[in-house]
Amino acid sequence: MKPPFTQADLEKALPPGALHQEGAELFFTIDPIKDKPSFDEWVITPLGQCALDAAYHKAYEMIPAPVMGDDESLQGAIPGYWNYFGDEGFKFLNVKVLSVALPDGNGDRVYGEEDKGLPEALAAWIGADLRMDSAYMVDITPSTSSFTQIFCKSMSLQKDNDVLFSGSPLKGNLRTINLSRIVNEEMPQSGSGDIFTVIPINRLDGAKNSPIIRLFEQFADPSQTLKGVFIRYNLFENEEDRAFDYLKKGKVANPAKLQVAGSISPWYKGEMKSIGLGRQLVYHQSLLGTTFVPPLMTRTDYEKGRFMVDLFNGVPERRQDDGSYEVVPLGTVEFRLQLENGVEKPLGRLHIGPDSFNRAENIRRSGIVAFPMNMSREEGQSGRIGLYLINEDGKATRIMDEDEYTLFTDQAAIYSNAGDDPYYGYLSYSGTRERCRLRVMYRGEPAQQRAPFTLVEFAVKQQASLMSASIFRHTHYKDKDIVTFPTDQAANAVYLFLPGHTWQIPKMNFAAIFITGYVVHLRVLPRGDFGRYLDPKDPQYPTPVTFEALYEEIFKAYDFAYPIMGSIIPFTKAFYDKAEMAKKLVKLVDLSNWGDHKYMPVTRELSDDQRALIRKWAEQFF
Repeated sequence: MKPPFTQADLEKALPPGALHQEGAELFFTIDPIKDKPSFDEWVITPLGQCALDAAYHKAYEMIPAPVMGDDESLQGAIPGYWNYFGDEGFKFLNVKVLSVALPDGNGDRVYGEEDKGLPEALAAWIGADLRMDSAYMVDITPSTSSFTQIFCKSMSLQKDNDVLFSGSPLKGNLRTINLSRIVNEEMPQSGSGDIFTVIPINRLDGAKNSPIIRLFEQFADPSQTLKGVFIRYNLFENEEDRAFDYLKKGKVANPAKLQVAGSISPWYKGEMKSIGLGRQLVYHQSLLGTTFVPPLMTRTDYEKGRFMVDLFNGVPERRQDDGSYEVVPLGTVEFRLQLENGVEKPLGRLHIGPDSFNRAENIRRSGIVAFPMNMSREEGQSGRIGLYLINEDGKATRIMDEDEYTLFTDQAAIYSNAGDDPYYGYLSYSGTRERCRLRVMYRGEPAQQRAPFTLVEFAVKQQASLMSASIFRHTHYKDKDIVTFPTDQAANAVYLFLPGHTWQIPKMNFAAIFITGYVVHLRVLPRGDFGRYLDPKDPQYPTPVTFEALYEEIFKAYDFAYPIMGSIIPFTKAFYDKAEMAKKLVKLVDLSNWGDHKYMPVTRELSDDQRALIRKWAEQFF
């Protein structure tokens, strides 16, 4: 790459008017490529080699592109990037039950296939295949990939010829993200994240007679009301080809492959469906020189006498020279409860390293470690949990602190249309609007008194990759309060809830949303200028809705951005202008299918007026 350049250098390398500045952000735009054949050529050609954007080739040489590797410039990058010709599909391959955990007097005991003492009813589940059918990943904010949703037809657990459970899960939610899981890799290879989903009893095949419900009734907590199956899985050790040569290899998919580890457990009344509630720790100082440490969730189970920690997403790994992975040797870590009088009570100690709590053990336990309870409920409510790193001399350094107040919502990814009344809620899990209800906890218990919070709004700008941050609101919330967000105009925004009142934007800016996960992602879809087609009061009404109009107003964006769609059903008049296709399309875009894997478009970017335009076009065939 060339030496650092000045703004004047870049301006000279670009056509007049191409360079723009928004605050501290400097960016340039290229002339739009409007016809499909030309766009198809440009999108698979390395930058700097296509005549269509020759005026920008010098600028490409000057711009650094970290995703291409150290000291690389934007020149040579593929505009179509990773998996351009793939779909949003997502599936499990060879994902099996490795172990079963049961509570005992020392916290939990984890049984593997070779361990003795596991009840026969549970032993039969080890080695079973966890499968996912017709699943699609959808980012509510595609330019930042900050919140991924999984819409899935079914999940099942099968062993030999036995189906241990099968059912239709609710939308999965990516909640806890670690930007630096693999410490010697760059994003996205370095990242990992936890996805949570549930299968309610009435969505299980056999409902209450499902084998897994009968198993839970035998071994789970009889004092709680069982609602279904809670599934949490972590995606990590990402392998993807970001410099795929489409010119040599063809217009084919090149999907990423990741490792999967997780847990299947009972889902009880009062629990959330998109994350497990508990007492969350956030980083106090950075580990290993990394700039990011994800939150850790802990849970105090006083009835069963267990203090539990979910470590899986937080234990850093390093890629070895042979391509394998192993945990970073952190050494000894200890959880402590700091009481109001300054006394610290040890809650549990663990040694993290290749010869102790290593990658294999982290996977075997799915990261969940349970210690015998060493505090009373009264002490737990009056104290604050912390995580300490213990050096060889026994000196303890506090590296994570408990957030006294935590705030989550199952409606963390919501959609609306510009002009809709937010009082009536948003689309999230289905085509029925639901209000955004908060779960505010104080040291693991529902907050009965309102606590101060600051809302920071991160708004995606028109340039997609740029975001502006501003203080949106200072307010107070308690458990189960309802919150609304503005929908008066099209928007793509992330709202971060900061405990306390502050006027200071987090130093890490957008990355700060991953430090706690106290966020709501909002997509407000724009209104189209469709009065001439839909509004009897418009002077040009009724303008016929032709296929050509439908293509320009709706299909064209998908035809350019998602070539897989046009390869399955070409966006042509011959394919669409017939009764059978019109009927099918109207059904697929109907809001009754919103939470289903069949809903079109998979991206959930179709506004109400675009849906109305499709219905108007279809009327001519009925």
